[in-house]
Amino acid sequence: MAQLDWKEYLDEVTSYVKFKYDRNEIFCELAEHMEDRYEDFLADGMEEAEAKCATIACMGNAKEVGEELDKEHSPLLGWVYVTLKRFCILMVIMTCIPVLNIGFGFANSLFNLLDRHYYDDSPLVYTIEIDENYQIYKDTLILKDFRYYEDGTLELSYATWSNPFAKRVFWSASANVSLYDGNGNAINTGGGGYKGAGYYSIGSQRVRDVPEDVAYAVVALGETGVKFDMQEGRVYANE
Repeated sequence: MAQLDWKEYLDEVTSYVKFKYDRNEIFCELAEHMEDRYEDFLADGMEEAEAKCATIACMGNAKEVGEELDKEHSPLLGWVYVTLKRFCILMVIMTCIPVLNIGFGFANSLFNLLDRHYYDDSPLVYTIEIDENYQIYKDTLILKDFRYYEDGTLELSYATWSNPFAKRVFWSASANVSLYDGNGNAINTGGGGYKGAGYYSIGSQRVRDVPEDVAYAVVALGETGVKFDMQEGRVYANE
């Protein structure tokens, strides 16, 4: 019952404090002080009702107390503190997010090192080893090999490396393969592929219905392409 009376008194006191973010702290501190005084009055032999009245009386006029507290809790300084606090929290968040992204990126990259799957629906006919790196924008395109299968599927195995500290990172960039005959005409084919996520990402691009005598291929990452002669460097599986 005493605390209910104190709440009314403390609500009036804190209503004079213009900086609202300090009101709860003031309320709690004064309530604790009043509780101690109340217990002291009871220990001196006062009845509960008398102790309640004495506690409120010794605190002073609510308006006068509130106005004095308002002078101590300047709204200007309070808002400066709140603004700086929020700014610091924002800076911490902005710092942590890139660090977490880098951590996840390296974790995915480590997983990708173990995640290379070759096409196994048809027997292998030949392989063309590449093992060359190409710098494209801020990414590195790492071409590993072409593998051609009896059912006419041509598979490109590759990887990409994205600098984690670069401002521009092509997380979703995948290599595309375009094929041409000896006259430079594009060969219409279908297909698909996959690519992992991370700074180091392994990918595979598979093209269907490719004629065995395909002349050359262009491997593109974004708008930049690299041309390969598909008639040279073949290592046949039966050799």
